[in-house]
Amino acid sequence: MRKVDISIVNVVATCSLPFRVDLEDLACRFPEYVKLNVKYPKYRCAYIKIEGMKGKVIVFNSGKMICTGARSIEDAENDLMIAYRFIIESLKLGRLQ
Repeated sequence: MRKVDISIVNVVATCSLPFRVDLEDLACRFPEYVKLNVKYPKYRCAYIKIEGMKGKVIVFNSGKMICTGARSIEDAENDLMIAYRFIIESLKLGRLQ
């Protein structure tokens, strides 16, 4: 029997925020980090990519988040936490303005 080399190239992880996310507001205030999905309007979501993230996080207005492109479970968890903290901080900033 031949030896098989297995390599992990993409880890997908999900989580749910306990609140809804205003995607348009997030993308308007932080265009360098948040891109709205305009290619497929049926799927209302935004893509978050921030320094320190290994992959991207897809955020839906329902609060569901999907991390794609990470190469390990730890990277995926880290990416989701970075996106979560970013959204929480943006909500705090929005209330102050």
